Amino acid sequence: MRGSNEAMERNGAGGGRARLPLNHRRPSAIAPDLPCSQPACSERHYSIAEIADAWHVSPDAVRKVFREEPGVLVLGGQSHHKRRYTTLRVPESVLQRVHRRMTNI
Repeated sequence: MRGSNEAMERNGAGGGRARLPLNHRRPSAIAPDLPCSQPACSERHYSIAEIADAWHVSPDAVRKVFREEPGVLVLGGQSHHKRRYTTLRVPESVLQRVHRRMTNI
């Protein structure tokens, strides 16, 4: 069972995926010297699960809010499976814009 203990140490005591706080900055996968046509390409992008955790709502509720929002990255597409899977990534500027709009209602 040595392998199991090593996995638990890597993944934490619960064996699950560790959650990062929303203000955590991951190293950019984009080289800083490459030109970027849109400002959102170099900013932090959040997953639906990260936003749901921060806002204390369900991932489905977050998905509904950001599904048609301009500037959201939609990854995935045509699939040969019965269900088409897509992944949403929300740039920080879009997250802030939606939060401002929702709090000013």
